[in-house]
Amino acid sequence: MFQNGDVGIKHELQFLQDYLNKTLEQRDNGFILIPENQIMSGDYLAIFKLGGPHGGENCMEAYGTGGLADHVAMCLWIDDVLFVVESMGGSSDERNGIIKTEYKKWMTDQNNDGNMVSVLRLNDDSLAKFNHTAAIEFWNESEGLPYGFHNYLFGFIDTLEENYVPPLSKEFIPVFFSLVDKINPAVSTRMWGEALNKRLGTNGLNMEQILNECYERDISFYELMTVPEQDDWVYSDGKSMVCDVFVMAMYKHAGVFGDLEFQATELTPLNSYALNIYNSSTSWMPETCAKDKLGYCQVMGDYYLDLYPHFNTIQPYGHMFNSCPSYPPQYDQLPGC
Repeated sequence: MFQNGDVGIKHELQFLQDYLNKTLEQRDNGFILIPENQIMSGDYLAIFKLGGPHGGENCMEAYGTGGLADHVAMCLWIDDVLFVVESMGGSSDERNGIIKTEYKKWMTDQNNDGNMVSVLRLNDDSLAKFNHTAAIEFWNESEGLPYGFHNYLFGFIDTLEENYVPPLSKEFIPVFFSLVDKINPAVSTRMWGEALNKRLGTNGLNMEQILNECYERDISFYELMTVPEQDDWVYSDGKSMVCDVFVMAMYKHAGVFGDLEFQATELTPLNSYALNIYNSSTSWMPETCAKDKLGYCQVMGDYYLDLYPHFNTIQPYGHMFNSCPSYPPQYDQLPGC
């Protein structure tokens, strides 16, 4: 892995097969650009990329979380213009943070980049609840916020031991965190320092001080790691939302989940597309992707993006995904976890 070209893709496909029990089948449907008048606000976009500088990284992320979507975005009509809105952790200012891109440009760019992209449509009940005005209000509040680096790790660390895929172990985490804190304090602060301080109710403690604070309070550091993230936590640079969290927060504020109490920041990409809120019928799809009978419309990519067996299977529930194991290769989501 971590190689450009066909060699890298070959190794990444083998990795997915060996460690996630995923065999991706080749796809020859080409690029399907769904007309704008057939796209709805709330359409969910699942993205996965093989090859290039990020293919290996994406496969490792999939191994850690179980989700075969390294990025998630959403379609949103704003003032009669169709956009894709997303939270991006890109290296350039233009592709970093919570941003919008016109739909046709976004789709074309994704296809030129060789990505797999699937469109998931909300089901009738979810669409009936989706309040477009409330969605636009939340978008206006969120546009320009930075990517959710602060809680990137905490959405899938829910248990003491059952989220650390081999060869990781919980004992490695404080050692690694402390080492990075010594070498690059800014990275440590952004990636876990501020989040651990939130969990302790403290501010500005470095890793050594955080571990000392746990000792003084007789708190297990490993238990501290499992404290659920809170949507209303505001970090030094604002609220923190990774890609799927931003989309789930959009749904939450738009009313898709009704009055359910839960933290969008606790969901992983796998959790987000596992929720039973999507329309898996072919009635809304163009014929070119309806014939695939996937339950969603894959619009590009040389391989089929396999979101099964979890896709559209879990009824939303209160405080969902706060304490879920995620262990390969099944990544089973226990009822009510």
